[in-house]
Amino acid sequence: MKEAPTATYERWSKTGVVPRGVNREAVEIMHRTHMGVDQDYRNLLFQGVRRALADGWASASLSTDIQDAFFGEPVPRSADVNLSSLSPTSVNILVHGNYPMFAEKIVEAAKLPEMLEYAKGGGADGYQVLGVCSTGSELQERHGAAAAGDYLQQELAIVSGAVEVLVVDAQRAMEALGKLCECYHTKLVTTFPQAKILSGKNTQHLKVSAKNALENAKEILKSAADNFKNRTQTAIPDGTRKIMSGYGLESLGKILKGNGAGAANPLAEAIKNGEIKGVVGILGCNNVRVLPGPSGNDPHVDLAKALIQDDILILSTGCAAMSLGRAGLLNPEAASEAGSALAKFCGANGLPPVLHMGSCVDNSRLLMLLSGLSKSGFLGKEMAELPAAVAIPGWTSEQIVSLAFCFAASGLSVYLGFTLPVQGVPTVVKYLEENFKELYGASFAHDPDPVSQARRIGKHLSDKRASLGFN
Repeated sequence: MKEAPTATYERWSKTGVVPRGVNREAVEIMHRTHMGVDQDYRNLLFQGVRRALADGWASASLSTDIQDAFFGEPVPRSADVNLSSLSPTSVNILVHGNYPMFAEKIVEAAKLPEMLEYAKGGGADGYQVLGVCSTGSELQERHGAAAAGDYLQQELAIVSGAVEVLVVDAQRAMEALGKLCECYHTKLVTTFPQAKILSGKNTQHLKVSAKNALENAKEILKSAADNFKNRTQTAIPDGTRKIMSGYGLESLGKILKGNGAGAANPLAEAIKNGEIKGVVGILGCNNVRVLPGPSGNDPHVDLAKALIQDDILILSTGCAAMSLGRAGLLNPEAASEAGSALAKFCGANGLPPVLHMGSCVDNSRLLMLLSGLSKSGFLGKEMAELPAAVAIPGWTSEQIVSLAFCFAASGLSVYLGFTLPVQGVPTVVKYLEENFKELYGASFAHDPDPVSQARRIGKHLSDKRASLGFN
């Protein structure tokens, strides 16, 4: 927790929300929400904040650090994104979920000569491992693996008729996947004991162990190669997009010539000097209940385009990043759509105006980068003073709601495109929009119109710059 700026940590200490342990806070919130226990909304939200801080600053940060230690710090690399990434001639293995450990073994096994020979023996020209959701983002940033798409495209990938095996670890698997795979030749394999899917004749659960993970991966690849011959009609669309992903803190620091201090100091100087107006994190899921923006695009896209035109650098993760990638915004060439100051900054550093920083777990990279901006000495004493904000146009999962509260309690206002399920209780809405700011220096706001939301965010950043004495 002390990776946060001292003033931010002191604010948490004063309000009593410093977590006492990751699991303890989860157990306590489950107790408080049990029937007949805590019945004060302020007290429930107090514990929710303490749990959310443990989620973002402790568990997510540890997860990112451990994955970097095991699999390597990400570096910028090119990757394909969209359903068109599916191969008509290779065995397509789709990995889906939020935990990349076993998916890493599948990538490793798919490169083995013996496995390539096995695939060719079944009539294919090799294997292609593609990702969906956060597991896909992890493989992108470390291997340049193609992504079939985001959360909303997981079913469409199966409907293409070109996926031999779908491997699901945990989180974000739509409930109909088992029955859907039964309509095609696709086999669905679950690998987490907490996340079994056994609906449909094409589903199975594989007990994966660390000791036998590579052999487990080979088993899946052989099953997929055997299934290749069962393809019938396929419908793979056109329109692959190239994106850049893998902007970890170390690699971004090298690009910005941070001289060992990482990316925070040069980015803080760029904000102070007016090279960029500020930074905004666009994160979260895609949501079938969120309507398109004014242009008919995914609201993530309309929001991002309006922000970069206002010279605001975007940091993105997970499915939100994939949506922006499909729109072509994760390429350095996309700087041509940005305002003149941001375009010049991106051009000088070879950066896209939207930086893909990894999976949803890797939102901890945003926390650490923003904490570093605050510690730079140029942008105030706590994160609540930063010309920065977070936008979540289409949250779906509890994990993202938790991270939203983590960012808000860290001093970064959160702009939602889809309401939290508290709108029927005006006192709770008032607490989140007004009282929250008194406690933590930031608040929640809701606006379903992405262009209107971008204007509000732009004004918020301008107000923060004025408070810091920047023009």
